[in-house]
Amino acid sequence: MQFQHKDNGQQGEFFTLNDAGQRIAEISYVWRNENTIVADHTWVDDCLRGQGVARKLLDVLVEFAREKQLKIIP
Repeated sequence: MQFQHKDNGQQGEFFTLNDAGQRIAEISYVWRNENTIVADHTWVDDCLRGQGVARKLLDVLVEFAREKQLKIIP
């Protein structure tokens, strides 16, 4: 599963789309300061429930935070 990433410096998100281009899963965050992000929303469409997609989204967010040396506040 491929996740796309958007970040405008104030908030960001990782998400995936289905073949029709509709969002089917997402995790978003808000920048608290230059070293900290707040994970504020996770959503997975019913068609993906029970497949560990929310965990995969969290793993991608954690990987991003590690690469940037950021703290995550849930």
